[in-house]
Amino acid sequence: MGIPADDLGKIFERFYRVAQNNNAAPGTGLGLALVHYIVTQVHSGKISVESQVNEGSCFTVSIPLGHRHSHRRKPAEPVLCTV
Repeated sequence: MGIPADDLGKIFERFYRVAQNNNAAPGTGLGLALVHYIVTQVHSGKISVESQVNEGSCFTVSIPLGHRHSHRRKPAEPVLCTV
């Protein structure tokens, strides 16, 4: 259904709802805020959106390769089964 241009700058705010889409997409307005936080703060990535009213929306998420390398755990040892 798309997001109006006036609303695009606000859609990642907590509890923000696009007024004209309330009936078609129920919710609390937390989903995109959570996604934005996880992508940008947890994974040091970026999220953007392109949208056309009556056409639809396209969200692009990019997360840098190796961004969490220093926090990775050692891979688990393989389990060998003997019968």
